[in-house]
Amino acid sequence: MPAISRIPLLPCLLAASLLANAAFIAVSLRKHPATGLGALLNVSSPAVSPAGSSRSSSTFDSPAIPAATVAPELASALGRTLNTRDPAQLRDLLRAAGVEPDLVKTLVSAAVWRSYEARFKALQPATPGDEAEWWKDPLNAPRTPAEQRALNENRQTLQRALQAELSALLGDPDSTNEFASNPTLRKRYGALPPEKASSLRRIEKDYQDLLNELHQGTQGFELPADREAIRLLGAERERDIAALLTPEERAAHDLRNSPTANTLRWRATQYDATEAEYRQIYAAQKAFDDQFSDNRDPFSGGGDKPQRGKDYWDRRRAAERSLNEQIRSVVGDERYVSAQLKQDQDYTTAVAATTRLGLPADTPDRLYALRTPTAADSQKIAANPALSSAEKKAALKKLAATTRAEVQRALGKDAAEVYFKRGAMQWLNQLDQGSPLTLSTEGRVESGTRIK
Repeated sequence: MPAISRIPLLPCLLAASLLANAAFIAVSLRKHPATGLGALLNVSSPAVSPAGSSRSSSTFDSPAIPAATVAPELASALGRTLNTRDPAQLRDLLRAAGVEPDLVKTLVSAAVWRSYEARFKALQPATPGDEAEWWKDPLNAPRTPAEQRALNENRQTLQRALQAELSALLGDPDSTNEFASNPTLRKRYGALPPEKASSLRRIEKDYQDLLNELHQGTQGFELPADREAIRLLGAERERDIAALLTPEERAAHDLRNSPTANTLRWRATQYDATEAEYRQIYAAQKAFDDQFSDNRDPFSGGGDKPQRGKDYWDRRRAAERSLNEQIRSVVGDERYVSAQLKQDQDYTTAVAATTRLGLPADTPDRLYALRTPTAADSQKIAANPALSSAEKKAALKKLAATTRAEVQRALGKDAAEVYFKRGAMQWLNQLDQGSPLTLSTEGRVESGTRIK
């Protein structure tokens, strides 16, 4: 693996640490007198008034703290402990007081950050008139590639020093505890043993940092050499992951975290799919994505899309129909149709109008159903040998007007106007332009060959 450099997430560290610090102090000092510093710091229950009634935690509460709610000597000890400029002493005091480990980590991290904050800010090149020229963004001031590289390197050096100091004070994070306490990480990496999950996470982070640096160096103008450098970085990333995970582990992880998984998760939610159903759908979707997906790997080097043959879209449509048929066979007609409706703009806009106007509950279904006779009638018009081309186009235009009138009767004039302006039933415009309509097996409206 290449030398690793990291870009700090400073706002997150600062906000998490200081907010936790302020929150626990505010809650703690509103409690009844505690028996010791550890008890005061470890408080986790909501603040209560002296009468025992529940107090609001609104930010509009008075900041005043009744002097009688906490012993003065305890408050003084708390202040001295938190205000110490020595993070190691703070750590030892908190541990000796029996403060919970997670809270010790939060407070010590905040104390360490306090000594680094000014140094990180100093790295940001000053922009004259930052306060006077309030309409400008100094963070986006133009820099040369050399200036940007130097800034990145200085940040990364300082970030490594910060991480090293935290590790020396608190020890390296326990990957088992880290994943056990973080449901987001468990969901993403849960197919792997904690040690491998932690290693994979580091690999992904390290290579993402390197990719970001490469992108920054291009200044938004990628040359073939830049794309090749990104592609080589991606190849090295794949080798590192392959060395870490067995093929079975990689396949299990991809079910949770891959381009296909990330796009399929929303659809699986709409289908209310079980895990077994998701696995079947994933296999079908992955086969489709491998051949036709435009979601390219960010480490592929980008560049122009590969050239496609004349039959590309015909092959893609046929593969998409096959994919949808496989999904429908897995989840069943009822859930499949329900999910399709949730994705259809004609239907969802009609639902919004029905809710807003208090219309009959079957209004969305009735409006959605208009596409079937409209498409069928358009085909009859196009195939009628007794009509000239001009007559066919006029008949299609009249059919569009008739369908719009049906919508207006269902929603009312004003609501129907909004319905169409929000993009519903855009396929009616194809009738206006002389194109008959067809319905796909999923109920999607498609335009046919325009009548000349």
